[in-house]
Amino acid sequence: MTVSQGCFDEFNRIDLDVLSVAAQQVACVLQAQRERRSDFVFTDGQAVYLRPGCSYFITMNPGYAGRQELPENLKSLFRGVCMMVPDFGLIMRVKLASCGFYENVVIAKKFDILYKLCKEQLSKQTHYDYGLRNILSVLRTAGKVKRQNLEAQEMFLMMRTLRDMNLSKLVAEDVPLFLSLIADLFPGISAEKATFPLIEQTMSNLCTEMNLQYENAKEWAGKCVQLLETYYVRHGIGIVGPTGSGKTCMQEVLSRALSITDVKHILLRMNPKAITAPQMFGNMDVTTGDWTDGVFAVLWRKGTKAKNQNTWIVLDGPVDAIWIENLNTVLDDNKLLTLANGDRIPMSPSMKCVFEPENLSNASPATVSRMGIIYVSGSVLGWQPLVPSWIFTRTHDKVGREKEANLLKDLIAKYVEEMLECVTKKCKAVMYSTDGIYVYTCFKILEELLLPSVQNKTILSDSHMERVFIYSLCWSLGALLELEDRKKFNEHLAGLAGPMFPNVGSDTVFEYFVDDAGEWAHWKERVVPWQYPSDKDPSFAELLIPTLDSIRYEAQLKMLVPAQKPVLFTGAPGVSKTATLMQYIQALNSDEWLRKTVPFSFVTTPEIFQRTLESCVEKRQGRTYGKSLFIS
Repeated sequence: MTVSQGCFDEFNRIDLDVLSVAAQQVACVLQAQRERRSDFVFTDGQAVYLRPGCSYFITMNPGYAGRQELPENLKSLFRGVCMMVPDFGLIMRVKLASCGFYENVVIAKKFDILYKLCKEQLSKQTHYDYGLRNILSVLRTAGKVKRQNLEAQEMFLMMRTLRDMNLSKLVAEDVPLFLSLIADLFPGISAEKATFPLIEQTMSNLCTEMNLQYENAKEWAGKCVQLLETYYVRHGIGIVGPTGSGKTCMQEVLSRALSITDVKHILLRMNPKAITAPQMFGNMDVTTGDWTDGVFAVLWRKGTKAKNQNTWIVLDGPVDAIWIENLNTVLDDNKLLTLANGDRIPMSPSMKCVFEPENLSNASPATVSRMGIIYVSGSVLGWQPLVPSWIFTRTHDKVGREKEANLLKDLIAKYVEEMLECVTKKCKAVMYSTDGIYVYTCFKILEELLLPSVQNKTILSDSHMERVFIYSLCWSLGALLELEDRKKFNEHLAGLAGPMFPNVGSDTVFEYFVDDAGEWAHWKERVVPWQYPSDKDPSFAELLIPTLDSIRYEAQLKMLVPAQKPVLFTGAPGVSKTATLMQYIQALNSDEWLRKTVPFSFVTTPEIFQRTLESCVEKRQGRTYGKSLFIS
């Protein structure tokens, strides 16, 4: 006799109104079973044949974000069974024995103790996971390593596997403590990291082509190797870390290296936070019943159909508790994408699902345990590798700029490290930023300030160059500081600059700029007297009177916006951010620029913003848009 049994995973993620309907449907079936009927009338009015042995099983994780409390009428239909925490030590021992480890009893005990110590002594991070999924992943890798090295010492193999499988997810502060725990549990054993000579050499060559610093950023190169190791054992990968830590470049370099040494690898990238859940997975039209695939569903189908290539679907953006839970069946051993139209699309062996968020604070432990995590701390890349890459762009294909490059290197060595320490330790920025972003911003301002000398094929004098560099430091490293912190910044910078610093008196260096002759000048020289317009009677809101602050901020806009470098104004309400921007925008040539002010609020959606932008342009050809003919 055959029976029909249904297992419904993540049951409490269904909406509450749908759960109530499900309760009625289950009650209808159970009532027919109690009455021992061969057929019955279902809730939708259809006659249904009933197998006597049919049953339901539901599984759920209570208490996570995005989950419902089951209604009482549904709870009463099921017998609740609480799953207890398993004996990890016994599972480790059995699995190790099945992999051929003769010393499985001792190794399992060391493994279990290590993870207990990590839970107690390492910092509490949302992406840390010492649960059963992580344990099984380590054990599978240990078995693979054992089969490849039958003659090697088992303690040595296990120590190396535990170290390499866990180092990638640790924040920089926890690494020394974890290594000391490993050394205490496996005394007298040291092991070199596993190497991949061909792929590592290929990555080094690619970094040279892409103007990246592989040899000068050893820790970042090590993270590339950790990503490769995780790629071999996991199909769901989370690359976590702050902006500017080199996460995207890691993927680009590794995928291109694997394309050269193995089969072709392509990256399909999307931002899941920029769209709604129906736009991501798909939407069912309630009137016609037509199904439209979402962005992720389209990329998924494309990946499953790809031949002779490996596909990485990269979700680049903040993790949201709602959509990330919909991918639980993708990330676990099912490897299955389930859509609302009933499609169940399996993941092909050539596919990987990669997440690239800043943190996993909104992800549940169930999701974190399903991914292989590589954490890239801000200190892994730092700001130093940015310098040779930027200097190369200043000298490549530009004859006679070597002297300028050498001078810039000396100025960077003199100022940047000291001023970054001042900004991060002695001051408090109004907005979070990393060292790399500070230095990158400094370089972008320098590019525009040095552009006239590049166009004229001249090189600034040493004193002129140093003053320009100091000015760039002020509006990059010091741009996010309040007035009190700007005074601290000013004092520290004055001590480094010596005679190159302006005689500021009671002011700060932020009130000065470098004129065309290479000398310091006060911003008040640029403030012109304001006169009431005689040709019209403007309203109060239209009156924009130039001040020292508006003039110097407007100067930054005039320098960066024409070069297509984005600008962010941040500050408390009422500090004239909008007025300064409007003063600049109103002075733009209307034949070259379109003006559009878009107010944002909690009801603004990506679709509203997109339609607002599209309303003032028209499509010309392909992806090219131009000024609408209906806009004067």
